[in-house]
Amino acid sequence: MRDTQLVSAKELEAAIQLKARTALRMAQAGLIPHYKLGARLGAVRFSLPEVLDALRRLASREIEPFP
Repeated sequence: MRDTQLVSAKELEAAIQLKARTALRMAQAGLIPHYKLGARLGAVRFSLPEVLDALRRLASREIEPFP
């Protein structure tokens, strides 16, 4: 990850019109990259450029699941 701002699922929803719940499910399935913050809190954050790239690759079927 470069010096990019991490956003919540709700902020991601507002930015690219991908439902927050869908983003979380896609992250859990390994389809889009995400970052877990805090073991107990379970907070998940996304890098907008990384998500957009993953969605483009997913649309063109060039994606492998992220760890």
